[in-house]
Amino acid sequence: GGFMLAVSKVDRGERTEVADLFAGFKINFSQLLVVGAIFLGLGMVLFIVAAVAVFAAVALGFDLEGGLSPGLLFAAVMVVMLSMLLIMMLMFTMSYATVLVMLGNDQPADAYQLAFKAFIVNFLPFLIYGLVSSLLYLLGILPLFLGLLIVSPWMTIAIYTGVKDMFPHMARTT
Repeated sequence: GGFMLAVSKVDRGERTEVADLFAGFKINFSQLLVVGAIFLGLGMVLFIVAAVAVFAAVALGFDLEGGLSPGLLFAAVMVVMLSMLLIMMLMFTMSYATVLVMLGNDQPADAYQLAFKAFIVNFLPFLIYGLVSSLLYLLGILPLFLGLLIVSPWMTIAIYTGVKDMFPHMARTT
């Protein structure tokens, strides 16, 4: 939240301070905790459902004499791919919901709902953004994680810009 406030202040031409980076502990703190709790709860449910589905597909398809059935192995791989897509969606909605709560004073449930709708409407751009940002983070990790000092602020600015472009009420408040 605090990084988004700093980016927002820079966008408005205001001066930023180190204290801005910790503003998430002062501004809408309880609402941001709810955003995090929703993310944690949905993430745990998603993980449990995916793990049970993969385990069931592998367990049901395993034959002691013939090994693993190719059809059920394919089903297990598809469950993993679907889980990755849902995790990506959850990550994007959480990132966008955080900005909507921090800067737009939206309620956490409303923020998640708006972010989810934005994800669905802009699925292909989000997919491309997810692949590019994953590649950038991977490249940022390679030089002893020092590249993350460059990649992380870029991604923060990209998320802020996306929120500002997709949500008209944010363009007025930021």
